Amino acid sequence: MWVIFRDPKTVFNYLDKNVLELVADEDILTYQKQMGDGRAYEIMPNVYFLQHFFSSHDDVEYFARKYKTWDYDSM
Repeated sequence: MWVIFRDPKTVFNYLDKNVLELVADEDILTYQKQMGDGRAYEIMPNVYFLQHFFSSHDDVEYFARKYKTWDYDSM
């Protein structure tokens, strides 16, 4: 699962408090394409740190972070 964050561009809010969307692993590239015009960054699917995801033409930046999901049936 991927969490998409919107950068608030302020020193008073942290990036992790601006969650925009939760996206499934198989839908992450489709979601990135649907964000519209701007610059899409290449994401590394096997890392779990914050990555640049997308920058729009009106200077709004988005970041993505992959999280491991828990499967309660395997416990």
